[in-house]
Amino acid sequence: MELRFQTLCIWFLCGVALAQNATEPPAPLPVNGSQPTNGSITTNGTSSVFAPCALDCISREVVLSPCQTIDNTTCVCNDQGFYKQVEKCIMAGCTPREGIATQKAKADYCHDPVRSQVKMLYGLRSLEIAAWFLVLFRFYARWATRLRYGWDDYIIYIPELVISQLSMFDHIAIRK
Repeated sequence: MELRFQTLCIWFLCGVALAQNATEPPAPLPVNGSQPTNGSITTNGTSSVFAPCALDCISREVVLSPCQTIDNTTCVCNDQGFYKQVEKCIMAGCTPREGIATQKAKADYCHDPVRSQVKMLYGLRSLEIAAWFLVLFRFYARWATRLRYGWDDYIIYIPELVISQLSMFDHIAIRK
């Protein structure tokens, strides 16, 4: 959990730096409760905003970094030292929810690529379907040959019921 939160904070800082365009005047960072300015609306219609505690950390650490200002988006998004310092500050002074929101805002600000694991989940689903067919074939073979079901048949049936429920939840998660 702690490592994911640190990664979230790092992406947040990089997002802040890359979000500003060098040809346009720098837009103010959206604060929690305010409307974002240019480019902060995500594809699902929600606004990504920086939490006030994260803005405090960023403003404190940016003057100590080689970037010197938030306007230098290349530096702010790519300077790992700055990112680590802001991450430490956010982990110490913000709630996990604010940290996650900050990481999302940073990713939007720095135009980080979206990482999706949908293809991996589809691959796993195909393996689950194959496993189901093997179990169903086993039950059919026992029924067709009029052999009794053994304890191993019942034991394999219980995990398949559990896995089918997990597959349903995976399907719901992929759709959202």
